[in-house]
Amino acid sequence: MVAQTDGVPHLPQNYSLSAADWWANHPYNPATQANNYIPVGTITNSGPQVNVCEYASGSNTAGIKEALAQLPVTGGTLFFPNNCSPYILTNPLEWNQNLYAADFDWVEGGVNVDIAGRSNLHFVSDKPGTIIQGSFHIHSSAHAGRTCRHDPVRNFYFKNLTFQDPGRNHLAIIFEDTEDILFDNVTFDNASVLSVIKGNNLFFRESYFVNAPIHFDGSQFVGVVSSSAELDFANHDGIYDNPYFVDFHQNNDAICDGDQNGTLDIYEERLPKYFALDSNAFVHTSGQGPVVLGALAQAVFQNNFILSSAENPLTDFVKIHADNRPNPATGAFFNYVDYQFSNNVISWSETLFNLDVFDPMERGNVTIAYTTAADVTELFKGISGASNPILMCGNVLNGQAVDSACQEVSGQTAPDTTPAAPTTATPTAAPTSVAIFAGAPDLENLISDFAVNSSQTYQWQNLSRNQAMYIDRAYQFMGIPSQYQGFYYLQTANEDKFSSADSPLIGFTARQPVDVYLVYTNINSQVSSWLTDWNTDYPPIGSDLLGDEATRLVASRSLDAGETITLNGNGGLNDQTSMYNVLVAAADITSRESSSAAATSTAIVSADTAVESTFTEVRTFSQLPSELQAALAVIEPKRTSEVDNPFGTHTTVLKENHELSDLPSFLEMVSDTGYSWIKDYFGANQVTSDNSPASYWETFPDHYYDYFSEAQRLGFRIIIRLDFPRVDGRIPTTSEDMAYVAAFYRRAAEEFGAYVDDWEIDNEPNLGNFNPWITETEYANIAAVAAAAIREGDPDATIYAPGIAMLQALNFIPRPYIQNLIEAGLLDDIDVFSYHPYRLDLVDRFPARASEFAPYNFWTDYRSQIADLRSRIGEMPIAVTEMGYSTFRNEDTDTRNITLLTQAKYEQRSMILDFDLGVEPTINFIFKRPFEGQYEREYNFNIVEPDNTPKPIYYAVRNINAIFDNSMQHAPFDVTCENGTASDLQILAYTKPGEAYDELIIALWDAVEADDNNHQVGTCDLVMPSTGYEGFAFYDLLYENSQANELNFQVVDGLVIIPDIPVLDSPGIVRGIQLR
Repeated sequence: MVAQTDGVPHLPQNYSLSAADWWANHPYNPATQANNYIPVGTITNSGPQVNVCEYASGSNTAGIKEALAQLPVTGGTLFFPNNCSPYILTNPLEWNQNLYAADFDWVEGGVNVDIAGRSNLHFVSDKPGTIIQGSFHIHSSAHAGRTCRHDPVRNFYFKNLTFQDPGRNHLAIIFEDTEDILFDNVTFDNASVLSVIKGNNLFFRESYFVNAPIHFDGSQFVGVVSSSAELDFANHDGIYDNPYFVDFHQNNDAICDGDQNGTLDIYEERLPKYFALDSNAFVHTSGQGPVVLGALAQAVFQNNFILSSAENPLTDFVKIHADNRPNPATGAFFNYVDYQFSNNVISWSETLFNLDVFDPMERGNVTIAYTTAADVTELFKGISGASNPILMCGNVLNGQAVDSACQEVSGQTAPDTTPAAPTTATPTAAPTSVAIFAGAPDLENLISDFAVNSSQTYQWQNLSRNQAMYIDRAYQFMGIPSQYQGFYYLQTANEDKFSSADSPLIGFTARQPVDVYLVYTNINSQVSSWLTDWNTDYPPIGSDLLGDEATRLVASRSLDAGETITLNGNGGLNDQTSMYNVLVAAADITSRESSSAAATSTAIVSADTAVESTFTEVRTFSQLPSELQAALAVIEPKRTSEVDNPFGTHTTVLKENHELSDLPSFLEMVSDTGYSWIKDYFGANQVTSDNSPASYWETFPDHYYDYFSEAQRLGFRIIIRLDFPRVDGRIPTTSEDMAYVAAFYRRAAEEFGAYVDDWEIDNEPNLGNFNPWITETEYANIAAVAAAAIREGDPDATIYAPGIAMLQALNFIPRPYIQNLIEAGLLDDIDVFSYHPYRLDLVDRFPARASEFAPYNFWTDYRSQIADLRSRIGEMPIAVTEMGYSTFRNEDTDTRNITLLTQAKYEQRSMILDFDLGVEPTINFIFKRPFEGQYEREYNFNIVEPDNTPKPIYYAVRNINAIFDNSMQHAPFDVTCENGTASDLQILAYTKPGEAYDELIIALWDAVEADDNNHQVGTCDLVMPSTGYEGFAFYDLLYENSQANELNFQVVDGLVIIPDIPVLDSPGIVRGIQLR
């Protein structure tokens, strides 16, 4: 068991293991099978800590050296407080004598800080993004010569730092004769790392690289995990004039009897080996180069995402380029064997793996499995063949399954690209092996006699986000609905996806009443064939599987104490499917008894929502009193003063000075759409240091006051985005800068607090995505100052932040901006988490789709993404402060991005989805903006044209605003659609109280790609309990003057059945009423 906190562990170096076995049990592997995982950021140092900031005296370099001198020879921690960032090292470069790295022209003569002969040093900051500009050299002082070293220095830990190149030599750190090095959440911005002379056990986790290669010269047992890299090979070559991200070299200079025992031991042979590249993303990678290059053996490449471009593709993902120099001590050549590829996704590359190894070297023993490659010429290329097997298993090349069953290929032969025939496992008649309960020991109180008919050893775990789904793959659960949190789940083997759907696979007996859930996919599986008596009306679970398989369906059935269940196999039809999982939880006895009592009269209504039918006669719409029919005949538009809904729109009056010629008429037009909210913005712009905070912003433009007073008169709730001052054109960081920030926000809140209580701090700080314009810590620091100042000026203020651009920022690809903001303390200073869930053109634009960059597919759907967000921020309210769909024209095709009618349909879908998820407000972008060309995206989001002509979206949102308001609640009973022809039906039911009658509002639509030609895409039969609602009518909410269409129905055994409901590609509603 490896200690999880006391220093970087000195891990055993077992050269007898395969690369896969070494990595499978490694404590830095998030999916380790050895229960010894060391979480990111948890390494500590028992030695003393010295604050570097306290020792700076005119030069941060001097501060670092002086701080280092305070630590004893036994080591300790150099603490870099974020509030002193950036640390800029300005002293002349230097080298100590007799250094191997001094021979490299690349480093241009030296480093800023040289650390010799010291171990146990940690370099950490309290918040991510703490900047160091300059370079370090860390090395041992015990030599047997310049290259033949012994007794290396060890235990170096780096956390929450950003190394930036000051325009000198693209260098962050050089390690010589150094081992046990770990970087956690470190950014390298044009600043590289070089390790020479040993360099074993060097890892990067959750780190970020911008044109910053890594150089391993003879290093072994190293890796890069859960990190991201943005590489422009065309503009940044490495130390050896070859483009790459990770480069390996055989370190012949250091092959020697370093421990002086008279024998050349295996660890003294410095061919790089044992490398793990796991769960990384290489985005916007361009140029003619591989991601990994050089002399390397025994490596694992799994769960990586590699995105290049059609215009400038990669040559290879991995190119092993053998060093043709023999071992200087033995005269023999090194062998190049043992490469394991699995679950990688790659686009635009000539090859996945290029094994450029010649005779007489032994080479091969390669497995390439479950890799998806698009626009890739071939998965494997070996210039001179291979002397060991090349196995290809379950890969997809350019849309074709090339090897569903593992097949061996030669080094020079591409695999057969003919789709493989389905294969079906044939298990024995009954389960025969057991599963491991170590991850969920309490489960043995619930079930017994567990057996699995598989050669694999399944494992039980507690279900939570980012848990591995399988024992043999790295796919993870994402976006788990709260009702499943903490359930026990079975880690199955994805290899068993071909198990027969007609034969038993899993069996167990309930010790007490339990609920059993199957988590599965219908994609190319036959699971549904044996789920006929299961309840499938459960919310799905998200995963990071690819494509449609990412959404995991859920079915359930209950077991009484002593009852046994047998689950058949997955029945995979081809390799484009995945194995199911099993969940188990103690049963809710009360709910089960209610279900039994209700079963005879309300069979399709779930137990906890069954309602007794007390009405024997239900009227149609035409049988209602005439005055009621008249009131319900048309969706009447409402003005802002008549509604209380969570919807709003963005205006551009304040900062952009639009609509000033007739501001009252403009705001009246906005009010006519029935929005409750409006949003606008202004900022301090650039401030020069000669403007004192006391005198700046004494006055604001007159139209600000006109806007606020008119908006208040009309009844709008106003949210204002305040953009912080850029002091002398830069991001505020110093105490003087923060004085300007506080002065501006306080002044704005004091002046307009009588009109506004909802304030948002700046806009989309993560723009730039991988390399944002402001770091998470910088933004959090500014937000803390701004929030405090706003509350001083307006004690009733509600603070919104960060207005994040796209929820892709939840994921580590391209950068976990949201998580880093949370760790930087943002949630301590705000009241509402705001975000902008735009759906970009290169992914499906459907509103149900998650807000992700193409071609990522981590959450699949928006609901799972919001569940993920809420799992991180807790009970904090959420708000969409920008969202819309642009109808700009594509210059290449001269066609609209989406049509005007599709814009209206998608806007309606988004509004109702956010309404259902409890988002408030949801702000449309944008009501009106002066037209600057039909090809400009930003100027074609409008609800009305520049001449005030309404677009179709105008009437669409007006209908939504008139119907949906904050008085509505989810209906206390289930409403289902049966016999439906829709492909992705969305159905949501609410009750709405009124003075004379209450309403039942059922919204439904098909979440397919919309167009202008096929508005109705299906029908279904609506089924619900008879609870007193009557007079049912259908309304198409897309158009102006939406009229009631009477619906015929039947009441059978306490159920209302309404046949042939139209299902549209935009929301329609079924409305019923209940007299008070």
